[in-house]
Amino acid sequence: MGLAAAEINGNIIVTGGTTNGSDALYTTAKYDPETDSWGIGATMSYGRRFHGMVNLNGWLYVIGGEDGMGNELTGMDIQERGNGDSWTKVNLVTPEYRTRFGAAVLSNFIYAVGGRQTGITTDNVGYWEVTYVDWMGASNMMAKREGVGVAARNGRIYAVGGFDDFGAAMSSGESLDSPTGFWSSISNMKQVRAYHAVATWNGRIYAIGGISSPMGSPSSSVEAFNPDNGNWDDETPFPIPIAKAAAVVVGNRLFVVGGESTDGKQNRLFEAIRVNSDAVKSGGIKAMPNTMTMGDSTSRIRIIVKGDPNKRSNLYFWSLAGRKVGQVEVETDSNGVAFVEPKLFSNDMHLIAGTFIVTGDKNSGVTGRCAIMLLPKGQSK
Repeated sequence: MGLAAAEINGNIIVTGGTTNGSDALYTTAKYDPETDSWGIGATMSYGRRFHGMVNLNGWLYVIGGEDGMGNELTGMDIQERGNGDSWTKVNLVTPEYRTRFGAAVLSNFIYAVGGRQTGITTDNVGYWEVTYVDWMGASNMMAKREGVGVAARNGRIYAVGGFDDFGAAMSSGESLDSPTGFWSSISNMKQVRAYHAVATWNGRIYAIGGISSPMGSPSSSVEAFNPDNGNWDDETPFPIPIAKAAAVVVGNRLFVVGGESTDGKQNRLFEAIRVNSDAVKSGGIKAMPNTMTMGDSTSRIRIIVKGDPNKRSNLYFWSLAGRKVGQVEVETDSNGVAFVEPKLFSNDMHLIAGTFIVTGDKNSGVTGRCAIMLLPKGQSK
């Protein structure tokens, strides 16, 4: 938890964080969504937690945060073109001491928004450009925000939620169009939240999980803000309660990495799938992708099911000759959606390589069909 993540060259780079709340990690890791594999990156010059990281023109910038003793850090670690070989430590004339803030890029400026400075929750906003020798001050926010979620979209920076200087979680949000401009209010989220993951995906700003009080339990609620109409909409709840995670977009895919949950596990990675547009609109089944290599841990198929809400039903697997070769039970959520990965149950069903048709249970509102192809071990498409 308390890590930072950013996309570069189609990969997700993860830096720092804490394993137990009393340490700060120097380590970095790289995730390749195409191969579903992780690698180890170069260590940073500082151990950092609750820091920021952004990709500006193909360079990674790690900003601020705190060490294992809770001391606020200055300076930046910079990695050229995300090559993973090394980080360069940079000390600026005016250090940007800041932790538990949000960071984003807008018009070639890096913004560091809110958080804590000298142990105090702040409304201060700093910005920096690669030709500057120090950080500059942008207009202060309308509210002080610690654990704030920050994202950029269409020429504006958005800051949503966080704890105020009295430790109360907020639902309010605001936006800024330039360093010299002023913040303006946006509509409130439906829930108060702080230390939530925030990212811009498919034109909307997603707020994922978070906590509602300093000692509160993580939430699984998700909502999305549409800047075009100014409304927040409820989205499919997150699979688990989550807080202090990072959200990052790779192409048209949204990932949430790390964070803390109610079961104490932190080393998770989740991917969101837009059921309404990319998968099935109503009562259907779709495989994304539709090919998997047997016995390959990096190869997977996700079958997306849309049916009646909160119902158990079966998916049936048929050979091209029309013989049923297996089935698996699924349970849809409150939005009528379920996800299945055949690699998790193919051994139980004794599926062999070949092409199969997947159908649903019409009694549960799951209609339609899709085809999947299982390749022999060692063969790729």
